[in-house]
Amino acid sequence: MKNRKIKKILGILVATIVFIIFAVNTFIFPAAIRKQLRHATIGTMKLKVDRIKTHFLTQSIGLSGVHFGDSAGDFSANINLIKLREIGIVNLILYKKIETDGLIFKDLVIRMRKGYEFPKSGLKASSATSPLKILIKELVVENGTFSLFDPSLKNDSLLSAHLDLDIKNIEFNPDTANFLYKNIGLDELECLVSDVNFLTSDGNYRIKVGSVNFITQTAELVANNLQVIPLRDRYELGKRVGVQSDWFDVQLQRLQLNSIDLKKLLADQEFYLRKIEVAGLKAEVFRDMRLPMPVKPDTKLIPDMVASIPIPVHSDSLYIHTADIRYTERAKNSTDAGHLDLIGTEIISKNFTNIDSLIKQPRVLDIKTKLLNASVLTAQVTLSSKHFPHADRMRGHLGTMPFAAANTMVEYGMSTRFTEGTVHRIDFDFTYNNDVSNGKLTMEYENLKLELIDRNNQSNKKLQSGLVNGLVIRNHNLTGDKRFREGAIHFERDKKKSTYNFWWKSLFSGIKSTVAF
Repeated sequence: MKNRKIKKILGILVATIVFIIFAVNTFIFPAAIRKQLRHATIGTMKLKVDRIKTHFLTQSIGLSGVHFGDSAGDFSANINLIKLREIGIVNLILYKKIETDGLIFKDLVIRMRKGYEFPKSGLKASSATSPLKILIKELVVENGTFSLFDPSLKNDSLLSAHLDLDIKNIEFNPDTANFLYKNIGLDELECLVSDVNFLTSDGNYRIKVGSVNFITQTAELVANNLQVIPLRDRYELGKRVGVQSDWFDVQLQRLQLNSIDLKKLLADQEFYLRKIEVAGLKAEVFRDMRLPMPVKPDTKLIPDMVASIPIPVHSDSLYIHTADIRYTERAKNSTDAGHLDLIGTEIISKNFTNIDSLIKQPRVLDIKTKLLNASVLTAQVTLSSKHFPHADRMRGHLGTMPFAAANTMVEYGMSTRFTEGTVHRIDFDFTYNNDVSNGKLTMEYENLKLELIDRNNQSNKKLQSGLVNGLVIRNHNLTGDKRFREGAIHFERDKKKSTYNFWWKSLFSGIKSTVAF
């Protein structure tokens, strides 16, 4: 009899505990959490949750159909599901403190207006007396998307991207964090951004990136399949602005940044890394020279461009591999555009930096390329700096090639066509500053013959061509010949034009002084 009574009491007790757990799990905790969330606002932001599911025993919370945004539609975040694993529910309700083993966002969709500024007011809640404290052992975003829009555009999307994120030990109290930035600390971060689609502010280009992957454990960032896609025809761009403008079409297989010093980057805003690698670059640049030059500041030489980077940057090395570059130009009074190709270009710099204290000797760029897809050109460019102000120098060597290889550029740009002749070698060495270049050029060639072209019908101006071949140019220039001549490089820089234009015009001055009588 006594045993039956004890069993009955135990049964009632177990049933009561089960009922309490069921009631707490089904009604009390969801209602309490919903009350907290219902009153949580940041400025004009409103939070709405369609369904809240709690698990008292596992200390977990699931939020379905979450919407967070403002009434104007300038910012919105919609999440299909938010999971919080092993969360201290009592701490959340009573002390506004979140400690969780995992926070997972599934199907996160963020949409934000261009120029939007987040409200500056803090979190407001009816029972809040202190700032919300958060410690998350792992934060995961699965299948996230982000878009930036401009209501004034017909197609309002300026930027869109797909996001997958995994952060270990993120804390809004950075005292024990390994990497610090303002009030947030974290131990590890792995971020994959893919399908990036960005419209430039002028509407001329769309930039696409296949993927960008960043991992703090390896301190490595890798971007794959980058494209700069022109949205206007090469001639239309110049016509719209009314002045000479560079038109680009760029593809890049891979950009890799190795061994990034994250502590320096986050704490000191200084960008230190071991290596920058650029691989598989294919680019075309076009300029319509028939248009007037734009009114603009003077163009900086390469050392000044590097020095003007807004944050301190240092990479032990910079490598550019297998780059194919075409420069295309439409000259005045020409019937079509000419082009210059640099194929399989390799560029190496062993000390790419704008930090003067790290420049112990002049910096050097080593360049190797197949010029005009005809002959290998090797060059070494020395860059000046604060401690080496007179170091700017370019020297190099070009191997054997037919003169006719240059017709892709000179035929339309200079109304000239090479019909015969071979260049055996060109060696050059010149120094330069912001104003002028000076040096020497040795060019060995033979059997040079050209013809001048009538722009109206592309025919040979036979009389003028004969006079030029007989009286203006030297047919050959070979070592051992009594008439052998070494060319002189001298060119006064047009400061509105690029460094590359300055280099080419300097070399061309040496070629002219060799070839012309």
